Amino acid sequence: METIMNRSDVPIDFSMSDWEILKCEEYIQDKDLMLEWGAGGSTLYFSTMVGKFISIEDNKSWSDKINLHKNKNTEIYYVPSHEIKLDDYLDKKAFKILKGSNEWYEKHGKKEIHESDGKTYWTTRGKSDWHCYIDYINKPTELKYNNYDVILVDGRARSMCAYVAKDLLKKTGYLLVHDFNNRPYYHGILNWFEKVDEEESLAVLTLKKGKSNE
Repeated sequence: METIMNRSDVPIDFSMSDWEILKCEEYIQDKDLMLEWGAGGSTLYFSTMVGKFISIEDNKSWSDKINLHKNKNTEIYYVPSHEIKLDDYLDKKAFKILKGSNEWYEKHGKKEIHESDGKTYWTTRGKSDWHCYIDYINKPTELKYNNYDVILVDGRARSMCAYVAKDLLKKTGYLLVHDFNNRPYYHGILNWFEKVDEEESLAVLTLKKGKSNE
């Protein structure tokens, strides 16, 4: 395990506040295996607290930058997105929107949770949806690792990443979702997880009984 560095020594900016970082530390410290979607300062700092750290990133230049500073216990996977027109996809698949009608969907600027085939998904503002990131979302399922102690979701398609995470997380593990509390369109995650702690926009969640490996 790497020697823990001071946060001020991390050469990459954090997307989290100091208080959110401290809350993450409570659940990450001395764990064996951790996964994150969305590389950054968190990759370099939190990897010093665990035995093995896996990071998934969709931005090539950002991934290359993190790779220059990563710890020996860290694997970073660059997985690019694919452009798909949201409106075209909706026309073909006829998604139903959670909490109501197409009017509700239009009112919220085409950036909300929707569902298809009984599963809850995330969409972006009229340009693309989670299908742009399907390889990024599913990348951890292709790796040899599972039974993560902690999974941090702080990148793209967070609701769908959480859906995949439920089958990768230990039953006693923790899911950390950044920007959860201030972005209601991520709250579909509560279909599979329950919130047990929080700090500012960060939510700490655990699996609901019977929700893994479905």
